[in-house]
Amino acid sequence: MRGRPYRTGGNVLLGLTLVLLLGGCDELLVVDVPGDVDADTLDDPAVAELLVTGVIADFECSFANYVFLAGSVADEVMNAGSLQSYNPYDARRITPDWGSFSNSGCESLGGLYTPLATARFVADDTYRRLSEWPAEDVPDRESFMATTAAYGGYTLTLFGEGFCETAIDVGPAMTPGEVFQEAEERFTRAIQHAQVSGDDDILNMAYVGRARVRLNMGDMAGAAEDARQVPEGFRKDATYSGVNPRRENELYRSIHRDRHGSIAPNFWDVEWEGVPDPRVDVEDTGRFGLDELTPLRVPGAYASEDASIPIATWEEAQLIIAEAEGGQVALDIINGLHDRAGLPPFEAASDEEIREHLITEERRRALFLQSHRLGDLIRYDLPFPSGTHPWKGVDYGTQTCFPLPDVERYNNPNIPT
Repeated sequence: MRGRPYRTGGNVLLGLTLVLLLGGCDELLVVDVPGDVDADTLDDPAVAELLVTGVIADFECSFANYVFLAGSVADEVMNAGSLQSYNPYDARRITPDWGSFSNSGCESLGGLYTPLATARFVADDTYRRLSEWPAEDVPDRESFMATTAAYGGYTLTLFGEGFCETAIDVGPAMTPGEVFQEAEERFTRAIQHAQVSGDDDILNMAYVGRARVRLNMGDMAGAAEDARQVPEGFRKDATYSGVNPRRENELYRSIHRDRHGSIAPNFWDVEWEGVPDPRVDVEDTGRFGLDELTPLRVPGAYASEDASIPIATWEEAQLIIAEAEGGQVALDIINGLHDRAGLPPFEAASDEEIREHLITEERRRALFLQSHRLGDLIRYDLPFPSGTHPWKGVDYGTQTCFPLPDVERYNNPNIPT
């Protein structure tokens, strides 16, 4: 490849997809360049907005895949189909040499590592280019830099929460804790640039993101401080559309439409004190999955190919404060969220009961199918599905995080084989 190749760890991507939003329309212009990409084209400040739009598009595509596939490894989604490109996720038997997991694109069922690695690289590479261009050549440079740093931070957050280890730019294998440090750095940059540019949307997105990684790192004070900056009602979504497969909501496509997955039983008919919890909106279709065995339960929030998926919300920020502060602060936050959802209050006799409810119930309900569940099961050491699939009879494995793919390990000279 001429010029500077796009890399995901040790993999050279053979093409670049640029996605351009058409002003004021919900349509996209997708330009696929299947071969060489001239580096001079990407080094032109005139394409800054196009590159930033591509950063968002790459993240959103990989994010939808992560939410569905990580939810399958956790306990939100169960296998209802028969495709080998998906079955190992629900069974928790993902091998490092499995091509669907490591090599497939984000428009493919089962594609996870390459889409996430691409989104991470493109965000970091675009940030570098923006930082090198003179401000006078890119009028919105500060806002663009805030955006690319924030989306790069979220991609790294998903790597830290879901993967056993990760590599960045042909570097050594990194622990989740090391990846969270990288994510925190990206979010800090995003906050600084957003403050300069006055971009409150990205600023709040980055505050939620940094609070999330600080919580993962055990920095309770820092997590709470960031979360308190987020205004009530804030929500930052990943957006989707039926314009092409890369833009479709994967949860709609794989559950509602193609019936490869179904919502798992522990998220059926979720109530509190006899009142249905609207945050876990799951519909019994009366049908079966593609295997004609597994009951098809579908998420009401993702009932169309253009349904949005929350990336960062005020509710998440409140839960972070609750965990960091505990006690009466946590109880008040839980009951504030219950009140907004029309649920009876939660009553507890001790701080331990409050924390237990927050970890085992409140987070799984308020953050249902929003990318958090796998990381929560790992961080809190909560049980994964075990035994056998209730309808397919397949034994669950013991895997709890995504492995580093062989395609990364064997092509990266800084990782022992």
